[in-house]
Amino acid sequence: MSFKDIKGQEEPISRLKNAIKNNKVASSYIFAGLKGSGRFLLAANFAKALNCASSENIPCDVCPSCRKIDSGNHPDVRIVLPEAKGGEVTIQSIRGIVRDIVLKPYEGRYKVFIIKDAHLLNIEAANSFLKTLEEPPAYSVLILIAERPGDLLPTIVSRCQIIRIDPLRACILADILVAEYGIERQKAASLARMCEGRLGRFKEAGDAILSNRDRVLKKFSEEEFVETLSRSSRGSLSDELSVLAAWYRDILVFKATKDTGLVINYDKINDIKEQEMLYSRDRLLDVFNSVLKAKDEIENNINPKIALSAMMAKGI
Repeated sequence: MSFKDIKGQEEPISRLKNAIKNNKVASSYIFAGLKGSGRFLLAANFAKALNCASSENIPCDVCPSCRKIDSGNHPDVRIVLPEAKGGEVTIQSIRGIVRDIVLKPYEGRYKVFIIKDAHLLNIEAANSFLKTLEEPPAYSVLILIAERPGDLLPTIVSRCQIIRIDPLRACILADILVAEYGIERQKAASLARMCEGRLGRFKEAGDAILSNRDRVLKKFSEEEFVETLSRSSRGSLSDELSVLAAWYRDILVFKATKDTGLVINYDKINDIKEQEMLYSRDRLLDVFNSVLKAKDEIENNINPKIALSAMMAKGI
């Protein structure tokens, strides 16, 4: 996959290609965007473009350099990960960069270091990394991947160019899901909105997102849902209440606007239209707020049964 295959990110791609074309590649970048928005994909393709053997249409995807980067075997491209899922990026990882960065490229024009989840740099690692950022070799490019620049030390941010990767517009992601994954149009529209424009989020969960939503809504329709749900973990229950909040949000928004384009659960539009006629706008707002309140209370360690019972008293 090359730049041309990355949809909806024309502005950051143009900036990166122009930097290469005009020989103005920065020594360090922050690729900022939500998880699943394509930050790493863009960083990997930038690494390919920096070292691509082609004189045009970079990265070409077929030269030895591009193919080695795709397979994870290029000696001049290194990816740094946290020690474990949810762990930190440690001083040992940064020391590896410090040792390696002083050596000239083995094959390519640039040595590229991509640090995933850079916000997980611990203080010791961040301070060590800062020294590398201050005087990097001309042949090196450091790419830090994070959700927000503000998650990193200000002294690190000030030494980096920021490349923002925004989520795709829902219509663009829906088109991708239809064309490349064969998903029916109404379901694709719902998935695009539920994934908040992040293809990576869809790749992670697939259309199980919809079956999970249906399962959650069925739970809340059952008579004993307080007993059933209060046995769930707080994290799971918070996620389930988010699904319920999105459902009532859709009913409320449709009642207020009659605009189906604003509905997240678009594949359930007929059900939403039926539900909308059963409630006044004020009643819907009251129900919606009670779901959000229960979610907030559970996240703040209120007893789940108490929070759910209070929500049920509002007529959920």
